Amino acid sequence: MKNELTIAWKNLLNNPGRSLLTIAVIAVSLCAFLFVHGYVEMVKIGFAEQVIREQYGHFQVYPRGFTALDDPSSVELLFDAEELSILEELIFSIDAVEAVLPRLPITGMAGTSESSLIITGVAGRPLEENLMGMGSIRKGGALEPGNPGSAVIGTAMARSLGVSPGDLFTVTVPNPGGGLEAALLQVSGITDFGPEELNRRRLITTLDAGHLLHYTRGAQRLLVLFGETQDTENTESLMKNLRRAAAARGIPVETRSWRELAVFYTQVIRDYVGQIHLMLIVVIILSTLAVGSTVHISVMQRIPEIGTLRAIGISRACIIAAVLLESLLIGLLGSLAGLTMALGLQGLLEIITITLPPPPGSSNEIRLSIILTAPAMALYALVFLFITLPAALPSALRGIRVSIITAIRH
Repeated sequence: MKNELTIAWKNLLNNPGRSLLTIAVIAVSLCAFLFVHGYVEMVKIGFAEQVIREQYGHFQVYPRGFTALDDPSSVELLFDAEELSILEELIFSIDAVEAVLPRLPITGMAGTSESSLIITGVAGRPLEENLMGMGSIRKGGALEPGNPGSAVIGTAMARSLGVSPGDLFTVTVPNPGGGLEAALLQVSGITDFGPEELNRRRLITTLDAGHLLHYTRGAQRLLVLFGETQDTENTESLMKNLRRAAAARGIPVETRSWRELAVFYTQVIRDYVGQIHLMLIVVIILSTLAVGSTVHISVMQRIPEIGTLRAIGISRACIIAAVLLESLLIGLLGSLAGLTMALGLQGLLEIITITLPPPPGSSNEIRLSIILTAPAMALYALVFLFITLPAALPSALRGIRVSIITAIRH
């Protein structure tokens, strides 16, 4: 093996320009693939946190039968005040929980003496609601804990109603009896929720205002937020434990995780994973062709040398091993260079700031970064290392098939 390795190394140095070009092809291919893989990992984690912190929480709790209604704005089934107290006690007994957000839906009309429009929003406790993302505040501030009529509205709604922070407007919602209930709210903040439709319809107000509009002291659902260090993969087991504990206290509940609610997130990640697999196939094919071409030229140029080696008794197996070792050396050097480039790129993105447009349903830009894990780097480096073997084998077999006399005369 030592002799084969020596021959392989000398053959690699025999034409350094061609060898360096092939190493560069593998390095750039591996770096490009790791960049895309790292970007997808960043999107999976960053987008998930954004979806959780701005829209759904880690999971939501509903009264039994709520999901069968298939109407997110329904107030037909509600937790009463006593049930809310018990559920919050049970939820806060989970170490991972940071906050619990009781909510009521607000669906109806918002208007002033000048104009009105249809709105959909939520009512929640100001302190907890302010932990959730409210888009990008353009004017004013978040919900005011001391003001039960405080409200945050979208930029398009503010333009349509002609209101600014501090102004009053009326919200009207239908009641179960077919009548209407109204409340006077005050604009505490005007925010950019992202999509224009959300900016025109979205409203966030206090739970006190929701109670006034719906004549209840309860809530339609509870949003549960974990601490930032909590692994979201534990969500399913925590929901199961909560359902069991609530049932033991006589409160049958349903739960849905953020993954079930964020359908768009699941679709985006599935598409990204499919694209990255397709890219891997294309990059492997191109790298294989590049290595195969280099090795083929190298072997064909060394036909007389191969004939001489065989004439002095070197076996065909040793010659094939030398060619394959040369290819492995190219793959090893290319993989190491690719890993170095990818790590350098990751470090560079930590220093410089490049922002990407906000994802659908969000108004906050995402900072471009890549997440490279040791298992992923090791796996893909091995892939790009060992693709050199099938690339080199056909040329090695072709070289040893030439007869000794023909090879020497070549």
